[in-house]
Amino acid sequence: MSHENDLERRVTSLEDALAFADRRHEHLDEALTEVGQRVMSLIARLKKIEARLEGVADRVGEFTDRGVEAPPHSAGPDISREPL
Repeated sequence: MSHENDLERRVTSLEDALAFADRRHEHLDEALTEVGQRVMSLIARLKKIEARLEGVADRVGEFTDRGVEAPPHSAGPDISREPL
């Protein structure tokens, strides 16, 4: 009888550990999915920012290609007037 009780206790302990591991796995999976979605959102935002900066750089290039000089107040004494 003692052997059966010990075996039942061990099986119950293993079942509890498995249930805990399953819950932890579900939580980690949800967290990983959320992080992945946030990363994809940040990548999309970064691509938009890069596109906007390229547009700004193109417009700045148009002015410098035509020989248009920036007004003196557009850059302070420590700021280069050279386009990026």
